[in-house]
Amino acid sequence: IALPVIVLVAQQQQTIRQRASELVSPPYPSISQIVSGNRVFVTSNNYTGDLKSAGSKYGLGTATDGLDGADKICQGAANSASLGGTWKAWISDTSTSAASRLTHSNSPYELLNGVVIANNWSDLTDGTLQNPINITEYNTTPNYMSCVWTNTKIDGSLLAPVSNITICNNYTSSDTNYSYCG
Repeated sequence: IALPVIVLVAQQQQTIRQRASELVSPPYPSISQIVSGNRVFVTSNNYTGDLKSAGSKYGLGTATDGLDGADKICQGAANSASLGGTWKAWISDTSTSAASRLTHSNSPYELLNGVVIANNWSDLTDGTLQNPINITEYNTTPNYMSCVWTNTKIDGSLLAPVSNITICNNYTSSDTNYSYCG
């Protein structure tokens, strides 16, 4: 069975300076609004298993591997929506976990519309989100219903490898061995 589509979840943590520069007009934000800034979205586009090639199409340089391609897709999506900042994908390959690639923050993780999905990293990875990640980079609801293929457990760690599953050759091909939804 071929991997049907991949929808990426992106995470970004803004610095206090970046967040403050966006919020300089009245009404002035509270300090907690400035310090928070872990924004999350799901990509509006679907992708096949070859994220390395797909990620190289965003004008951000050639992707070095599938994870880098996924990050370039998320960054490209954020750039197209003028979100600013640096974005990474919540995705794991056969040797690198999402948890090892992303910021573990004590601040809330929020959708682009301000809805909190988790109070901090521990809450984000405890198995229960406060709200679903259902907002795209354009602050809209996705027009598809799909599983997000990440090869990642709820806590951000790698799923245990299975001999016949190559995670689309670490997201560098649209091969016939599938990945894990999660």
